[in-house]
Amino acid sequence: IAAGSRDFDIGKLVELCVAIQVMCAEDADAALAAVHLDRDGKYAVRHLIHSALLVELVTNRMGKPPVDRQRIIAATLTANVGMLELQEELVKQEGISPNQRREINRHPEEAVALLRQAGVRDELWLEIVMQHHERLDGNGYPRGLRGEEIDEGARIMAIADIYHAKISDRVHRVGMLPTDALRQVLLGQGYFIDPTLSEVFIKELGVFPPGAFVQLSNGDVAVVTHRGQEGVSPRVASILTPRG
Repeated sequence: IAAGSRDFDIGKLVELCVAIQVMCAEDADAALAAVHLDRDGKYAVRHLIHSALLVELVTNRMGKPPVDRQRIIAATLTANVGMLELQEELVKQEGISPNQRREINRHPEEAVALLRQAGVRDELWLEIVMQHHERLDGNGYPRGLRGEEIDEGARIMAIADIYHAKISDRVHRVGMLPTDALRQVLLGQGYFIDPTLSEVFIKELGVFPPGAFVQLSNGDVAVVTHRGQEGVSPRVASILTPRG
């Protein structure tokens, strides 16, 4: 999918879904490091790919079959085809105009219409795209669905979407540290984020996910390279001593 274009090839999209699964299977820690360290290319594209990596890791941890995971990945990769141009604009500005808000609110429906036009017939894929901004408390859009009315795939995707947005830089702010973003995910439990799924998400990433920068007790700055057992005993590589 290219930012600034609504044209895409379904076959190539499926190949990308499989490639994401292969990458995560070969080295999940490297995939997570890419999510936290990669800042190349347009945000609108990078956000979808990184969110899809997170979705694959979490749904794999949940034991979902590969084909079912592919459908959620495909939905994640195409969720914003109705607002790619706008999304690239939003990361470069502070605040949202009324016209932009209206476009944001209707982008799930626009995305589904574009996907149907492109030949997508998988109703679960389309429903996840339609629901990915619904929230447990009913304050989401476009339908104002609540709780279990929202498909599980959409609830998983929403957590990945929110988390990646929080760790990403904007013109008016620096992205959150991963530990702070994970804390925000915890704070959102129950009223807009599924508490059970958020716990799975946090366990999969670990307290200090790969790619996160940390300061060690000896003063060294290090980058996390591996999550370690159950994400609570990470391995790090020291990159700077107090003496430089």
